[in-house]
Amino acid sequence: MHKAIRDTLVLTTLAGLLSASVFAAEEATPRQRPSPEQRAQRHEQMKQRWNKLDANQDGKISREEAQQNAPKLAEHFDKLDANGDGQLTQAEMRQARQARHANKGERHLGQPSAESGSGT
Repeated sequence: MHKAIRDTLVLTTLAGLLSASVFAAEEATPRQRPSPEQRAQRHEQMKQRWNKLDANQDGKISREEAQQNAPKLAEHFDKLDANGDGQLTQAEMRQARQARHANKGERHLGQPSAESGSGT
């Protein structure tokens, strides 16, 4: 009788593990790419945000504009200001966003983060 109970427990445990691994595999699937409409909407939102941050509308965000309008951005200003000119351009912001996305992908694959290297 004990063997039957043990076998039932083993089978139940294995079934549970199998279900958990199937569920985990479903959770690990990558997100779908945004539709063209979603991309257009996101682009418009980014454009509006940029225009809000760029108070003097010169096409760049100065350190002062960042401090006044986006304190979190100001905290990372020096890291984002790739050429060190004291102003952020859309190209610098795009470059930082692409690097962040690439870094997230590396961490997802179990590779070390690039942020652990030397800072600027």
